[in-house]
Amino acid sequence: MDKEWENKTPQHRVPNEALNIKNYYIFWWDRQFSAYGGRLITSISKDWTICNPKICSTISTPDIQLFAVSARPRFLPSEFSNITIINVYIRPSANFAKPDQILKCTVTNLQKETIFLRLGM
Repeated sequence: MDKEWENKTPQHRVPNEALNIKNYYIFWWDRQFSAYGGRLITSISKDWTICNPKICSTISTPDIQLFAVSARPRFLPSEFSNITIINVYIRPSANFAKPDQILKCTVTNLQKETIFLRLGM
């Protein structure tokens, strides 16, 4: 790491108060193992969910950052108790085999508890 960088604050550092959006639950997980900082953010409309969503899983390694939020949407069929929203960051320079295995294991465990909708890549 460049010594000059150690004493500087990253330019994209955003205070937590700036992340609050009216009528939304905001969940964030600060990326660790990164000289440049960064954060994973999930926002959920309070009009969309019946009860308070909660973080149900987190992983933090040098190759992958993951957090999952469990929520109960207002119009979810009664046979389902909630859904899980997973937010993942895989470091571009990571050896993909390692984070891929961690991700598969985590998603498999979470799928045993709730339904999954894939909304992005």
